[in-house]
Amino acid sequence: MTTPRKSAVKNISARRNAAAVKNLRIMSGSRGMKGKIPFETASVVFRGNAVDMNLGFADAGRRRWIGEEGKRLHGYFTGLAEDLQSEDYIQARADMVEAIRAKDKDAVTAFKEVVAEMTTNIVLATSNWLPFFRVHTLNHNDRAEVINETNQEIGVSIIGIDGKADRVRAVKEFTAEPVRMLVLATDVYEYPLFDLDKGFDVRDAALVQVDLARDLAAQVDAMLAQYILVGTPNSMLTAAFQTTGAMVSRDYHAHSRVNTANFPAGNLLTLDGNSTTTKLRLDVFKAIVKYQHDWGSGAFPDGDIMAQTIIVPSSDTTGFLDEIATIDVNDNEVTRQIFNGGVPVNYGGQTWRVIGDNTLDPNDGMAYVQTNKPVGEFYQKPSLDQTLLDDSFDRKINNSEAVAMTKVVGAATSRHHRPHLIGVRYRTPA
Repeated sequence: MTTPRKSAVKNISARRNAAAVKNLRIMSGSRGMKGKIPFETASVVFRGNAVDMNLGFADAGRRRWIGEEGKRLHGYFTGLAEDLQSEDYIQARADMVEAIRAKDKDAVTAFKEVVAEMTTNIVLATSNWLPFFRVHTLNHNDRAEVINETNQEIGVSIIGIDGKADRVRAVKEFTAEPVRMLVLATDVYEYPLFDLDKGFDVRDAALVQVDLARDLAAQVDAMLAQYILVGTPNSMLTAAFQTTGAMVSRDYHAHSRVNTANFPAGNLLTLDGNSTTTKLRLDVFKAIVKYQHDWGSGAFPDGDIMAQTIIVPSSDTTGFLDEIATIDVNDNEVTRQIFNGGVPVNYGGQTWRVIGDNTLDPNDGMAYVQTNKPVGEFYQKPSLDQTLLDDSFDRKINNSEAVAMTKVVGAATSRHHRPHLIGVRYRTPA
């Protein structure tokens, strides 16, 4: 969306260019029609500013050309001079000056008539965990609930006010457990209003140095990561599924005809041959394919589990390329795909996408697999999101303001979602 300031910048630049072109045309036109503009007329034309200059052209047109042509030229340049004195033009020029002082890129480049490229040295944290959850956007009066659809009691973990598991309780058949919503908030960002030495308004220049919405999204991502990453209190990864005891404590409940010896022992898989230096390798893909197929075809009412994305530490993203021989030595379909596309595109009958995450510790040697099934539910209520501005008297008297953002969210996981998540350890933790 074009802001009023950027619109003013574009209008100023366009008018300036148009006026210059029109002035050149009338000057060249005068030279081409019965000689040059007389000296006394030229002295009127070239006055000190754009308004006087256009009034001079209007006067010159009326003097030089009699009749309709002279009237047309006089009216044209008189109108142009009036435009330059209009309130809209004066306001647009003031907006442009203010934008230049605030170091607005469009204003500065339009004024200097150059094309400038802005640079920054910030390196952002990757955010990969929200896609593991099914996202729901609630209306203002909506309430989120977890309803048991499994004909058995299940365990439900609700994220509490501190962003951690608030409670775990049984949800009986056809009963609902409300999801507690919570408020996430950014830090309070304080910024100056004026450069007291030069008198410039620096508020906008200070605000462009931060991106509160981006940092709030990163906070949401970090909150959800605790349900995925190994070593966090609420991680859904386990080397051994809970399959005995009370129904509420089980990760899945198998039909009486199922031979569970076929099933994976857990969803945290550790590869054979690991050491402190082993890398992401083809065995990771093999382990994921085996996990998927061990459940059996048609085992889940909502469809089979299929891996979609593998997230690893960014420094390990290309580790598996080290074990691929050249095409001449070992020519096969997987090798050709790796050399042509960078990743095994169709290994095990499915497409793979490997994403590097710069927030993960490479010493852990973990690959986290997002499947086609959610590990939990994430709720947001945009109608209650706020941008809070502190422009109180006490702030202004100290030449400052402060701003923060809040977002209302909620999340829940249940034990029967645990098989939807896969983790593969390909390196012994250092």
